[in-house]
Amino acid sequence: MRLLIFILACLAPSINAYHVSAASAGVSFMNENYLDQRMSQVFNTQNVASKTLRNRRMYAMCPPHFQRVGSECYSLLPQASSWLEAHFFCKDKNAKLAEPQNRADRKLRVFLKQYDAQRGLTGPIWIGATYDWQSNVWQWSISGKNLTYDSFSRMEPEIRQNLENHCAVYDPNLDYRWSARPCPDRFRFICQHKMPKVSEKNRGKVYTRWNATYPNEYANEVILEVMDQPGKNGRRSNVIVKADGSDEQIVLPKPRGRAGHNRGRAGRRPNRPTTIHPNDIDAQATSNSPTTLAHYNEIPVPATAAPNTPNAANRARNGQKQMPHDRVVWRQRQKEKRRLERKRQRAQQMQKEKERKWNEQRLRILANQERERQRHLQEQEQQDQQPKSYEQTEQPRRELDELRQREAIDLERQRQQQLAEAEAKRREYESRHQELEALKKQLAEEKKKRDDEYSSAERIRQERIERQREREEKERKEREEQMKKEQEERAKEEAKREQERLETERRQLEEYEERLKQARDERERELHEQQERKRQEDEANRQRLEEEEKRRQEEIKRQLEEEEERLKLEQLEETRKLERQELERLAEENRRREEKLRQRQEEIARREEEQRKIEEEEERIRKELEEAEQRRKAEHEAQIKQEEEAVKARAEAEQRAAEEEKRKRQERLDALKKQDDERLRQEKEEKKRKYAERLSRLSPEDQRKFFEMRKRRKAKKTQELLQQKQAGNGGNEAYEEE
Repeated sequence: MRLLIFILACLAPSINAYHVSAASAGVSFMNENYLDQRMSQVFNTQNVASKTLRNRRMYAMCPPHFQRVGSECYSLLPQASSWLEAHFFCKDKNAKLAEPQNRADRKLRVFLKQYDAQRGLTGPIWIGATYDWQSNVWQWSISGKNLTYDSFSRMEPEIRQNLENHCAVYDPNLDYRWSARPCPDRFRFICQHKMPKVSEKNRGKVYTRWNATYPNEYANEVILEVMDQPGKNGRRSNVIVKADGSDEQIVLPKPRGRAGHNRGRAGRRPNRPTTIHPNDIDAQATSNSPTTLAHYNEIPVPATAAPNTPNAANRARNGQKQMPHDRVVWRQRQKEKRRLERKRQRAQQMQKEKERKWNEQRLRILANQERERQRHLQEQEQQDQQPKSYEQTEQPRRELDELRQREAIDLERQRQQQLAEAEAKRREYESRHQELEALKKQLAEEKKKRDDEYSSAERIRQERIERQREREEKERKEREEQMKKEQEERAKEEAKREQERLETERRQLEEYEERLKQARDERERELHEQQERKRQEDEANRQRLEEEEKRRQEEIKRQLEEEEERLKLEQLEETRKLERQELERLAEENRRREEKLRQRQEEIARREEEQRKIEEEEERIRKELEEAEQRRKAEHEAQIKQEEEAVKARAEAEQRAAEEEKRKRQERLDALKKQDDERLRQEKEEKKRKYAERLSRLSPEDQRKFFEMRKRRKAKKTQELLQQKQAGNGGNEAYEEE
């Protein structure tokens, strides 16, 4: 009984501290029946065996949206993302893509089966393993270490040969065994976070840190019962961790070592900086001493909410430890940004070219309209130059037509002016609208670029590597072909020199034999023999010089190759320097780009307001123009009507005067015609009378001859008329007149 009272007295401060720590964190982690459970656990601990050294109570804690599976915290995200996007998403949460080992992998597969069965999901799930195609091994993405354990299903050899740019997934179709998928594909992913195990006293520190990362969100925790298991000699050998409310036990072996040696070792060696996980309680340091992060948590958890600015992000990135894979990804991102910038510039150039063509087309249309107007004026001038007789007969109608044409020209001129004004306003409106659309499109492209840069970085890297391989292969083939050609040329030259040498030796041998035949004494033969020995020595010296020249050429070639390799290395080093400079420049450009983006958004809002005002002003002007046009049209129609009535009255008066003049002229013509007819009748009667008087004065014989002669003339004339009628059509008319 005394023991029970003592235990309760010891636990009372911790219960109050529990409430205080939970309240200070701003979240509640306490269950409803917490005190009852605590009391029951206290009573259960009374019967602990005397051999047990000590039982401790600790708290295993997972961040918000994470849940405990075994001794780690996991968060399964349903959003479909590429592997690279999932990698950075987990890093932003101060976690990593899941890297399950032996036991954790089995527990995680059981958890995923139950989770997907409850929700009916069947899609693959990204984990943190990637395939290194250069070393032909699988590696963990954060640490870069090779996998010592894997749960891959059996794959065909040809599949293993095509694993470039592939990442690991949990495949539900293979009973949640591991499988390989292309990294740009979009699947679910699971993040892993280390589960800190802290005492009651240190829980508040963890809450303080997590409230900065996950403000106003609930965390998950579980109470652990830590039991020391005694060894054979009474000392503690292993530590057993048991979750509260669960039969699951975790055995943590104690590190081996002799007692008393750690103290001496600690006294002899200076303190070294250790790698501490940011979620561990020991990692809670003052603001003056930065914390060294774990190898898979590269984004530090801020003690206070820092402003989200590019400079702050750059300082955080520079202050943390970066892996080679991160640097490669960063370079790929910058290259992708430069490529997108060049693409945007090309789009702007294409837009300018389109506007230029549109302006040229508009100018051609205006020129055609001007030519049509000139042709119309020329036709009017030609009509004005018609004969005066036509003008006199068509004077009233022509005047009316000219009046109408002038009015039509004035109307056309006014219409062209209005069209030009409307066209200018429309161009201004289109230009502003295009600027707004370009700004909106640029904003959308920048947003899309930010969304796609993570997924496209790996693809671009692979494309660049592939192009580099093709270029190296092409250069190697060219070098081999060049070396082959050079070897063939050298072989041909050597064969040619050898043939010339043999021909020279044969000719010299023939000459020598001929000289020996012609030699008359022994002295000449000796002289010839000396000459031959000298020639052979010269030939040997020449061959030796040729061999030395060949070796010298090979040495020069080797030196040139070494110089080429050195130049390549220097170029690579220069490229790395340029990339570092480019990274610094792009960081500054990002800051300026964000400032420009904010200014562009303000400019867009301002231009939209101006556009709205312009549209209202255009609507008002259009209404005023329509009203003025209607008034002018009514006045013009009234004026035309008055002029038409005046012209019609003048035409009627002129027509009446012409009819009166015609009537008078006709009366005068009738009177003159009557007088002329009377005169002709009198002359005819006088002529007949005179003719009769002349005939009466003739004798009967002369009268008979006269009548016969007249008959002959008449017959002859009749015959001639008949001949003319047969010869042409005009004869009939002459005959009838006669």
